[in-house]
Amino acid sequence: MLIENATPRRSYGRHPTVKTVSQVQLRLQRSGDDPFKTVQHEILEWVRRKAGKPLPKAAWDGLSFELDEVGAQRVTAAHLEVPRYWSARADDADRHVAQRTWITEIGLASAADGSVVFGCRLVVSARGDNPVYQPSIPVFVRDVVSGGNAYLDNRLLTAEPWLVSTRQEVEQLYELMISRGRRADICVFSLDENSEDPSTTAASATAVHNKTLGAAHIFILTGPAAFMLTDIVGKEFSVYKRAVRTYRPGFNTDNDDNHRHPRAMANRIVEWQENDTKGAEAFELFLTRNAINQTVSGGDLEQLLPPFSEVRRIAATLNLDAARKAGVSTEEVLKLYEDDNSLWRAGGARPCHRWHR
Repeated sequence: MLIENATPRRSYGRHPTVKTVSQVQLRLQRSGDDPFKTVQHEILEWVRRKAGKPLPKAAWDGLSFELDEVGAQRVTAAHLEVPRYWSARADDADRHVAQRTWITEIGLASAADGSVVFGCRLVVSARGDNPVYQPSIPVFVRDVVSGGNAYLDNRLLTAEPWLVSTRQEVEQLYELMISRGRRADICVFSLDENSEDPSTTAASATAVHNKTLGAAHIFILTGPAAFMLTDIVGKEFSVYKRAVRTYRPGFNTDNDDNHRHPRAMANRIVEWQENDTKGAEAFELFLTRNAINQTVSGGDLEQLLPPFSEVRRIAATLNLDAARKAGVSTEEVLKLYEDDNSLWRAGGARPCHRWHR
């Protein structure tokens, strides 16, 4: 029987649409005997809150674990002893959009100088509708940054935008601008010609700084300092009179196109439009979105931060190899293999067959 004007049933695709939203990579310095474990526990506190259930003892011991109980958000982790590496993943179902999940992948590695390399990737997976969203950085990144010294592109991150006013500070800004290793955007908010008051920017540098912490460098350039920067980079690449300019990675005044480093004048910022938002607030949304999008624009994202599935695959392979070398019986090794396969099927990743060749 055909019922006219019936509401059509929504058809969900079998395979989800997956997109990387943001990616952060920082170098962290912590005091104490084991900086790696200190950072790991800071992250586990966030994982615990996200899970909604107590984490197993293996989690706090820095070992591999998986929590997938009824009533809990799925969280899991894998670790490698040599090189020392720990990776975690937390799934968070969207509260407003059915069949959409936000996935946070985290990586920690010990560096030779005693510091800790920290990486964080936010991924969205949608089987049905995937409405437009404002890209963001996971909120716990701020906690990681505030826990000690954190460096982005080898520059120390601070709680507030850096006010650039002296010749030395201008030269430091320029060195960061031309740094070949820089991956993050530099957003410079300039002041009026004679102004040194950071509260008079055309849009809120603090708001953009807070939303992009760990993903971009935010500076406020005083009026006198703007003249100094113009002397170095030339007028076509400078920023002044309350304009805001973004300097992309690879900045080079000798062979660069100034349009690749967009500048918004103060009068345009006042009239900026973002959907139902207008003016400075709309421009802040625009600038934030572009800076975060820059973090996933490269083609080497997985080299910088290996996917959790790859880390778990390697960890499982090493465990199986170690079991064989330790003289574990064939039946027990097969049991480990089957357990490993079941984990991969649950996580949607490819099982490891290396030991079975």
